[in-house]
Amino acid sequence: YKYMFRVTPTNTDVLFGNFVVPYLRDYLIPNVLIPVLDVTPIKVGVVIENLAWTTALRAKMDTVGPMFFGPIQSEIVGKYYVSPLTKDFTPELADAKAAGAQLLFEVFSGEEGLAFIKQWRDMDVPAIPVGINVLSQESEMWTQTGGKCEYEAFLATMGTKTPIVPGVTVKFWDDYTRRWGHAPIYTSFGAYESVTGTKENIEKAALEHPEWNLDDPATWEDLYESRELYDKLIPYMEAMDRQGVTGKGRFTSTHDIFTGGWFAKDRGVEDYVKPLVVPVSY
Repeated sequence: YKYMFRVTPTNTDVLFGNFVVPYLRDYLIPNVLIPVLDVTPIKVGVVIENLAWTTALRAKMDTVGPMFFGPIQSEIVGKYYVSPLTKDFTPELADAKAAGAQLLFEVFSGEEGLAFIKQWRDMDVPAIPVGINVLSQESEMWTQTGGKCEYEAFLATMGTKTPIVPGVTVKFWDDYTRRWGHAPIYTSFGAYESVTGTKENIEKAALEHPEWNLDDPATWEDLYESRELYDKLIPYMEAMDRQGVTGKGRFTSTHDIFTGGWFAKDRGVEDYVKPLVVPVSY
């Protein structure tokens, strides 16, 4: 899409294939769960919402699922693809508990994630939930669940007030919280970076091409209607490489936000934006 640039979040292929999977397979299971539980294989229950954005993930889970978690060190004991309108997870959690699940790989983007976590604790399922739960990124999650979300770990762009960029990320968090009365969710950072990044590119274009007359507000309506401004800015967006509040930002050839994923440090790109695995905050 010529005129579209994704600032956040990273696309699904990168999010799962280059971050969630290696985190679970190469770190959490072999370095944490197996040593602590002193058992192999680790039994995994998979709970994924049945929406378009998880179609590829569910297809891969059905075909090469064991490879996601390491076929020797883990065993999938249950796969549950649920409606985003689900409010009662009793059948899925009871089945996972009976199967001896020790890890619950969760993927939720909506309200069902709240119900899942509350019922997970109410049913005393001895498995740690790790994955994507968008509502858990909100600071209200602790209050909404009465603390039942303790021990859940999930992906977040900014962590939980994590000083990703010293002197920058926490200041943004504090300024945002002071202004709006609640902590920022991942889209807050993306919205901010979209506006400030585009502003910087417009200012740079205006300096390098005074003949475009971008400093004159009278030209903006015509530029907007004709799409001429967009065409002028695309080369600047494609060449962007700037420091943001959660790391450096630049775009790939397909206009996705660039990230090194789980292997960022090995690739020498750890300063660029990336998702983090964090605990629920309260």
